[in-house]
Amino acid sequence: MLPEHFDAEWNVERDFNIDNPADPFRPFGVTIGHLFEWSRLILQIDLTMPADSKGQSWVLEGARAMYEIGKTSGWGVDGGPGFVYTIDWQKKPVVTSRMQWVAAEAVMAAFTLWKVTGEDRYLDDYYSWWKYIQEHVIDKKFGSWHHELNAAQEVTTNTWSGKPDVYHAFNACILPLLPFKASFIGSTKAL
Repeated sequence: MLPEHFDAEWNVERDFNIDNPADPFRPFGVTIGHLFEWSRLILQIDLTMPADSKGQSWVLEGARAMYEIGKTSGWGVDGGPGFVYTIDWQKKPVVTSRMQWVAAEAVMAAFTLWKVTGEDRYLDDYYSWWKYIQEHVIDKKFGSWHHELNAAQEVTTNTWSGKPDVYHAFNACILPLLPFKASFIGSTKAL
């Protein structure tokens, strides 16, 4: 689990925004997309470490653990395909909207874990989740990606209206095309 809300003394505030669970920037509970994002980021950060500390066992263990929680507690847990936005501390869904950026972070984490481990299960997830994105998330009429869907895969605006960002979708599309580096900027500089 990945706490995100802390008080001034760095104590976890587990009930932060419990009355506003769908806050677009600081939602209550655990954000599934951030589990995937940090799974990928710690693997990329490890690439910047000195040779004698690179590849520490906790890096891969932590990346796998966050990924698995995101997958098992986020994907289709309310009966519909897609990742819920947030879960509570008992791993129960709170905000069940499907955010495009969560799916984008999931495919990037799956691809990164596959690059690091070579394990096909991550590549299987990558392809499965891309299929979901292609079938439901990509807006084939107006372009870009639908930002928020409900469990029935209908466009909703409970948390976000419109299409406020495209960078998650863009990053998910370009990550597999770039050299595996610690950052997107570093990857493009390597071309």
